[in-house]
Amino acid sequence: MLLRDTIKKYLTLNIIMDMDSRNSKVDKIRQIISNFEDGKITVDVAVSQINIIGYHQISEDYLQSYWESENIDDFIGKIITEPIQDWQKIDDNQALLLLKELIENIVDDAIFERNSEALEKRYAKSSGSINNWLFHDNIMEPKEILKMLTHEDRIIL
Repeated sequence: MLLRDTIKKYLTLNIIMDMDSRNSKVDKIRQIISNFEDGKITVDVAVSQINIIGYHQISEDYLQSYWESENIDDFIGKIITEPIQDWQKIDDNQALLLLKELIENIVDDAIFERNSEALEKRYAKSSGSINNWLFHDNIMEPKEILKMLTHEDRIIL
């Protein structure tokens, strides 16, 4: 077997394993939420179980009210989407890819939050900057957003 084929097989297996792990987490959290909503477990038990499984910690208030602003799939997606760990190492080319992914999946809150959070940390912008540029200023071009991210706007005294 060629090295290329071995690598391809390895990557395919990892993707499948990652999907299995993700699906397993989705199923577990969905069951916990169902148990909570059916009165089988208390809110504090549900929150502690969800917080063990997920990457993002939720509060009791969030669990009790998520349905007011999002569906269960989006809620679970946010919880189980792994944040970008090495955000300090994001260069401009990677930033463009993250911005492109964000724009192409603009209705996926989990991707939107993961990418915008990492980029706003990396470029030392306040939380919500990317959101404002996209939804208030209607800037949908990754290069233009990157230019705004890299623009120094701090006032140094």
